[in-house]
Order: sequence, then structure tokens, then C-alpha cells
Amino acid sequence: MLGCELTSDGEINPLAMADNSLKGPKVVTEWSRFAESMPFGMNEANFFVNGSAVEMETFKSYLNTGYLVIYYNPGAKTVWAYSESADGSSDRNVVNGHISHIYYGSSDVMTPTEVELDSSGERYRLSSSEMQFAFSMYGSLEVGDRITLIYTVSADGAGNETYTVIDYVDEDAD
Repeated sequence: MLGCELTSDGEINPLAMADNSLKGPKVVTEWSRFAESMPFGMNEANFFVNGSAVEMETFKSYLNTGYLVIYYNPGAKTVWAYSESADGSSDRNVVNGHISHIYYGSSDVMTPTEVELDSSGERYRLSSSEMQFAFSMYGSLEVGDRITLIYTVSADGAGNETYTVIDYVDEDAD
């Protein structure tokens, strides 16, 4: 299937595509700007939102109620989008806000371990070296920046959930 890796839910994993033709992540808020920026026609595109295949009109309806974080492959003419109102069918979720806290472990004050948005109290774990670098003093992100996080949710046997950042969009960089 186009050489794409699938998640356990059968969804194409856009972060693991072998070639460099995958573009994103990008925050999209308006259909007209999105359609103009794509290198292929919208009538020939494949759309997926929160892991489910959708028609173009359904994709547009998500933009009428907020924003989408998109990845796309120009060759496959496919757009994968994630909405903050994820319905549980995807292994990815998104959240948008300002960085209010970057947490460090007591044993390693150079490597950040978690980030919090808008003083919500919800912490998002930074487990990959790429994410840790981005939020470290050497990276480009700092308290006050407006970002969108793409994260996964996992639960332990006691029902405690862990939110792990897998990607981000730095909205202050646009």
C-alpha cells in the first residue's frame, strides 16, 4: 500500500513514511487558503480526519468549527488532518495554546521532560530527543510561544493517562 507504515488501527502513519515527500505539520484555519496552498487539486485529493476517510465537504466542515493540523503527500494527493475535537478513532490528538511551563527533571536540569499550555495543569510528556531539544534552552520554543501540540494518549493499568508529544507547530514562527 504505497509503502506506508500503518498504525495498530490501520491508519497510515504519516510520521513514518519512508520518503521525504510528506509535508507538515501545518495548522489550517481557512478552506480557501488551504486549497490555494496545496500543490494538487482538491477534487482529486484523498482526505482523512482523525483517522477516518472523509469527503471534501466533511473536511471543510471541520474548518468551519475550528482548525486542523495537517500533513500531506503531494504525490499521493492525500491529506491527513487532526482535529482538537478528536472522536477517539485516531491515535493522535491536538491541542493549541501558549506555553506556560516547561518542566525539567531534578536529576537532569538540561533536558526538559514535560510542557504545559495555558496553565491548564495538563502536562504533555517530551520523550523523544527531538521534542526535548525543541523545548530546551537550545531549541526554538520558550514560555509564551503559541503552539499546537500533536500528542498520543496511553493509559496504565490504573487508568492514569499519559500524554506524549510527537510533533508540534510553532505558530509564532509563521
